[in-house]
Amino acid sequence: MDFLIKVHHAEDTTTSDNMLDFWKKHSNKSLPKVCPCCKEPLLDPVGAHVIDRAGIMYITPMRRECNSAHKPEEFSVTKEDLVSLQLHS
Repeated sequence: MDFLIKVHHAEDTTTSDNMLDFWKKHSNKSLPKVCPCCKEPLLDPVGAHVIDRAGIMYITPMRRECNSAHKPEEFSVTKEDLVSLQLHS
């Protein structure tokens, strides 16, 4: 059973770095098949900045469309699909 973490979009996190490459390097996983935000197939993925309830910032793969929308509500991401920026900075 996957352990789910509640997260929300981080604001003002635009960067010139490719955060999807960062996620791939530090997760050692293949991309998930489904976007954690909208639960649709993960098309045109990016590395999205998200924050959990404890204030820890992570990168997770997400559809570009969902990442750009910055929806205010929380959504769940499997722990395995989160890469902490604090542990890898």
